[in-house]
Amino acid sequence: MTIAEQRANPDALNAWAQAELAISYSKLADAYCTSASNLNNSNTRRRSDLLAAQSVYQKSLSVWEQLRAKGAVQGVDADKPKAVADALLKCQESLRALGKSR
Repeated sequence: MTIAEQRANPDALNAWAQAELAISYSKLADAYCTSASNLNNSNTRRRSDLLAAQSVYQKSLSVWEQLRAKGAVQGVDADKPKAVADALLKCQESLRALGKSR
């Protein structure tokens, strides 16, 4: 992740680098969600994974929102901000459900 962040940060006007960063964040969050869905993991581990996923989804969504504000979300990326927002909501729902299962 650090490489993508370094590439995008100094080049904040480069929409491609920013979109790649947002996509990378989303993929990392997806991996945390996959780990959190493993019922063999403890609830503590699953909660930790979901909290990490939530944080990274929020970073991804923030980048997409910045790009959208610049009018730089288009083409194949047009649906990605909504997909990330939906994944964030699902993650938050899973966190709430896990809290109730204690």
